[in-house]
Amino acid sequence: MKIKIISNPTKNWAISLGDALKKEFENFLGEKEDLTIVIGGDGTLLYNKNKVNGIAILIGSSSSRRAHIKAGKNFEVEAIVKKLKEMMKNPSYVALPFLEAKTQKSVYYGINDIVISSNNHRIVKTKITNIYFNEEDEGDGIIISTPFGSLGYNKSVGGSEISLPSKVLSLSFISSIHKKIPIIFPPVKTSLKVIEGNADLVVDGELEEKNIKDVSISLSSKYIKYYYKPLLI
Repeated sequence: MKIKIISNPTKNWAISLGDALKKEFENFLGEKEDLTIVIGGDGTLLYNKNKVNGIAILIGSSSSRRAHIKAGKNFEVEAIVKKLKEMMKNPSYVALPFLEAKTQKSVYYGINDIVISSNNHRIVKTKITNIYFNEEDEGDGIIISTPFGSLGYNKSVGGSEISLPSKVLSLSFISSIHKKIPIIFPPVKTSLKVIEGNADLVVDGELEEKNIKDVSISLSSKYIKYYYKPLLI
């Protein structure tokens, strides 16, 4: 089995742990990986989503344990290695599908969410259409979220939490003046249009296009093999 280890370069505890794991799994490091260990939390996985090969195991940490790892206490690293080896014996996973956002300029991929967001603090009027509904709204924007991303921005605006491996998407509304209720729907091709106002396209927290008017959302054939539960240390 070949392993890749990706650490969040902005977190000292993640760097320290990554260095320790590279030494422990030195003989398993190489190309065409069967397993990618991502250290740092959901944001690290999102940032490196195009670098993940094989099955992804996500490692997050509580603040109390970061100090132990940073201080180099061996019993912490040994416990993590033991857990990883147990997980590697039975590497079951769920597929985290990519959402595809197609515009006139390009195609973008996200595993968390696709957002149409007002870019001047003024209300935007949007229209969202697929075979299940035809919705219009006025507010600060809209979010289409995957189950993996449902605990993020989606939940902060009142969207529903969706458990893995559910095969549905969430549509939620940002500061809707009509107090629109979030919608759970099957992952079908969906059209997003900005009818009035100025809005940007944001994918997984990254600004992709300014002053967007029309986006087609669909489920991509691309996906990440994600170990069902992250390793919290």
